[in-house]
Amino acid sequence: GDGKPTVDPGGRFDNRVAAANAVGIAVTSAKRAARNISAPLMVCVSERETLMDPRHAEEVARNAPRGEARYYDGDHFAVYHRPLLDELLADQTTFLQRHLHVRGA
Repeated sequence: GDGKPTVDPGGRFDNRVAAANAVGIAVTSAKRAARNISAPLMVCVSERETLMDPRHAEEVARNAPRGEARYYDGDHFAVYHRPLLDELLADQTTFLQRHLHVRGA
């Protein structure tokens, strides 16, 4: 169409977004899209989350028809380090083995 431009010719537009806003956008999108995910979905929830409310991750798991939430006693970044990393990787491996119908070596 012949719509009007968002910014007048010669005008300025600052397209920066605060990181906190980006998290909100991603969470809202994930919660909305979860009900359309037909594949098994494992959602890892940090119980002491520092960047977002862990209830958002729980809601994604609940909204997905085959969603499962797994809980880890750590903050947002603790799951990337031992000992929680080992627990998370074991849970992910078990989840994949169960849904792919394969056994571990």
